[in-house]
Amino acid sequence: MPIPESEFKPEVAEMIRRMVPSFTQQEPMSEEERAARMAEVKVNAEEEEKQRELSALRRLGIPPRYYESLVENWIADSKEKKDALLQVVNNIWKENLFITGNAGTGKTHLAYGFVKRGATYRRLPDIFREVRQDFDSENDVLDFLGRVKLLIIDEIGRTKFSDFERNLFFEIVDRRYNNMVPMTLITNLTENEFAEQYGTAVMDRLRPILVKFNWKSRRK
Repeated sequence: MPIPESEFKPEVAEMIRRMVPSFTQQEPMSEEERAARMAEVKVNAEEEEKQRELSALRRLGIPPRYYESLVENWIADSKEKKDALLQVVNNIWKENLFITGNAGTGKTHLAYGFVKRGATYRRLPDIFREVRQDFDSENDVLDFLGRVKLLIIDEIGRTKFSDFERNLFFEIVDRRYNNMVPMTLITNLTENEFAEQYGTAVMDRLRPILVKFNWKSRRK
């Protein structure tokens, strides 16, 4: 018995409709042969769709560990986590956020969930590396990061900045401040530790909403 079209994802069903004439216009098939061919087409179409989805994730710069990460499947199994999630969801597209917490508390999972909704994600060390590899690209990098709709910068750690890195980071913050577009910083530093290490001028421009991820690590 042929597989009902309603069982397919819309994209897969459309591919099948395009492919079916190629074999239905050939010699007549038995119901069993037609069902087998439809099943084969379904498998091939689903594989093509999967490959397209993987290509889209790679273009967004999402690593395999976070392919399945969504805002919707972020585990909020306590009041503290639910409150933190609501704070992020309700404000991330319009306000600056400072998300702080220990490793393994779900900060990066949530960040990649927003990348799939249109945010731009960068690790701070990667920004520095990108500019160092080609100093002529510095202004292009700053222009891009200074105007994207939502910028999320992760891996802001305790390593001391060089003067070059400090100035580059400040320039990103300053451009977004002047362009009136939000950014989210993800770190394991407290606000005071961040201000001491990276300067009060950055925090003065950001004036971010503080979101604490203070629960235990989910990693085993």
